Amino acid sequence: MRASSEMRAVQAVGGQYLILRTIGEGGVAIVYEAEDTLSGKRVALKRLRNEPNVDRRRRAVQLFEREFHTLSQLAHPRIVAAYDYGVDGIEPYYTMEL
Repeated sequence: MRASSEMRAVQAVGGQYLILRTIGEGGVAIVYEAEDTLSGKRVALKRLRNEPNVDRRRRAVQLFEREFHTLSQLAHPRIVAAYDYGVDGIEPYYTMEL
């Protein structure tokens, strides 16, 4: 059990979210199921992949931020709720309803 706890702690994002499993992957981001250690809720955490090309990275970050801000403005039963945006190291992420 202890090894499992240590493994999960290493996978913490933003000092608050523990990665539990990968839900899906796309060209620019990976979506995980995560646990919010402050609230105890399960959330989906979308994290931008590392892009070595500076210009493409800058554009990807702009689009990622816009995606979060657009999603956070919407409220509809058929659209997931966006919760939190942050940067862990150099990689931006946001959390949303699972």
